[in-house]
Amino acid sequence: MGKIVVTEFVSLDGVMEAPGGGESYKHAGWTFEIDRGEEGDKFKFDELMEAEAQLLGRVTYEGFAAAWPTFQDEVGFADKMNNMPKYVVSSRRLEQLDDHQR
Repeated sequence: MGKIVVTEFVSLDGVMEAPGGGESYKHAGWTFEIDRGEEGDKFKFDELMEAEAQLLGRVTYEGFAAAWPTFQDEVGFADKMNNMPKYVVSSRRLEQLDDHQR
């Protein structure tokens, strides 16, 4: 049986909304102002590389779907993000999903 690992961006004062930006929120993109350092970057990279799939909300998925297909890098992060299966939770119907998204 697999396990579910929750990874979140949350500030000390509880802000979770729009960590990567792109939404109409006054603090959108706030995580870009934080330097995790080499250890923090390695932790997030390893976390992603160990994952077998992603469980996303609709708004997060739509942001990922709009951005990630254009990203490329030399360490395989973008390939992993683009090719890993994605399971989307939504109360609305999604118009179109790629074959690696269910």
